[in-house]
Parts: sequence; C-alpha cells; structure tokens
Amino acid sequence: GGYPVLQWQDQIRYFISVMKAYSMNNSRFDAMSQFLLRCLRRISLLTVALIPFATLPALADSYLSDPTFLNSPQFHQQAWPWRVTSSPSGKVYVTLVNGAAGGMSGIGLNNQRGGAVMRLNSDGTLDSSFNVGTQFAAAWAVIEQANGQVLVGAIDSNESDGSGATLARVFRLNANGTRDMSYQSPVLNNTPRFMTLQPDGKLLAIIQTVGVSGGLLGLQRLNSDGSLDTSFTPPISDADFFTNIVVDASGRILVGGWFSTINGQPRAGIARLLSDGTLDSTFVPSGFTVMTWMRGIAIQTQGANAGKI
Repeated sequence: GGYPVLQWQDQIRYFISVMKAYSMNNSRFDAMSQFLLRCLRRISLLTVALIPFATLPALADSYLSDPTFLNSPQFHQQAWPWRVTSSPSGKVYVTLVNGAAGGMSGIGLNNQRGGAVMRLNSDGTLDSSFNVGTQFAAAWAVIEQANGQVLVGAIDSNESDGSGATLARVFRLNANGTRDMSYQSPVLNNTPRFMTLQPDGKLLAIIQTVGVSGGLLGLQRLNSDGSLDTSFTPPISDADFFTNIVVDASGRILVGGWFSTINGQPRAGIARLLSDGTLDSTFVPSGFTVMTWMRGIAIQTQGANAGKI
C-alpha cells in the first residue's frame, strides 16, 4: 500500500489535538485556539454531517492516544519502523529499514531480537507466533495474503552490505514468519516501496531507480511463484514512481510519481496502464501541474464523484 489520506473528520480531530497541545504550552496561542474552536462549533450547527461539537474534546483525546493500544514495542534510535501496515486479519505489520541494527544486534525491540519484519496483535502487543529472526537486513512494503502467508520486499541478511553485494528481492513468508522457499523473486534494484496484489495472485511492485542491487527497477510484475511476469511490459518513465499502486475494477493500473512522461508520452504525475502494462491512451491528465512528488492515489467509491480518481 500507500500513505492514507485523512478524511475530513480525522482532519478536525487532528486540528483540535494540535490546538490543545499548543494551548497547554503557549498562553498566547490559547486565545486563538479558543476562537477557532468556537468557529468549529458554529459550523457544526450548520452541517448535519459534522461530529457534534460536544464530542470533539473526547475525540481529540482518543486521536492523540488509543487507550487500548498501550503495549506496542519500544524502539531504540538505531532502529525505527519504516512502514506500518494493517491487514484484514486485524494484525499490524511493522517493517524496519535497518533491520540489521534493530533485529540482528538485539537492540531495537524492547532489547530483544525482533527482526526487520514484526507482527503486532490488534492491541499492540507483539505477536510471538510470527518471528522472522535475523533473516532480513531491511524490509519495506508488506502484504498479508488471504491464506495467511506474507509477501515482503526485503534484503536478505546474507545478501546485505555486511556480507557482500546488497541484493533486494520480494520474499514470501509462512504464517509463522519462516520463509517459503518455493517463492523465488528476481533481484530488484532496491527494496520495493509499494506493492499491490492483483486478484489473480500476481504482484505489482514499485522499485526506485536509486538502488543498491543493479536489478529490476520501476514498475514490475511478478507471478504467484515470484518469477518475473514476462507478459507485462514495464512502463518507462522520466522520473520515479512514488505512490501506491491502484488496480481498478477493469484491471487497469494507476501509478503516480514525479514523472512528466511515460513511454515518451506526456503524463503529469499520474498515469493509467492497461493490464499488460502498456499505456492507456484514453487517460491523459490535464488541468494541473505537478511540482513535487505525487504521493498517493485513490478511486472515490461513493457520492456524485464515485469513480473519479
């Protein structure tokens, strides 16, 4: 997946939490925060869909800290979570970009060896039934499959800069964290930042052009056994892809980034591909200019704008 976009309700919760935090530490800011909160109250009276103002303080408190999620692992500065991914099972996966420091040396996870991929229960406690040990030096994108197996973009500890040439791949783990050796990925240019699993079991992965492995880069598709899908034609962009990958109901693929052309054709930061990877000539973004990274894509599913991107 990509970075979630806050809905307007969450934006209000976040806004109020910021107001409260600044008010507690800055008396001059308190007057402004109170004024803005009064404005929100008036808006809530006019907008039926808004959260009742009386509930806002409680929502702000719960936004700052979920009291049911108190036992999440503690990390030392040398090891920080690079991606936190929720799954349909309710479990939460945490991947570390520097798993060698956080997992192999035993200093990252409550002074225990947690590895570069960890799984938490819904209350934040470490799921002890899932343990990757020291097999990865770093990991990023992760997907839990319907059968409980886990796809992860990672660097094997035996293929890291500490042991020689650094090689990035996609690995498949069993439900307990052990590696499924029947899944064999080609070498990738870097640890996949974003991955999306298609309904047919094939995996789309975005790999940055700035790499460590000298392997495949850009947007690639792997078969269900990890081998390269040669029926997919990777698009050629003039800059990196940098968003989540969205596959629509027709099997077309949406990608975004900091590019201005795909296969030599103008595309302003977002492009749609056909299921075989070729550029969709019927989708030509216009009316805006991308000045920085495109960071996320979503298809609206409700309301008058359903189907829009």
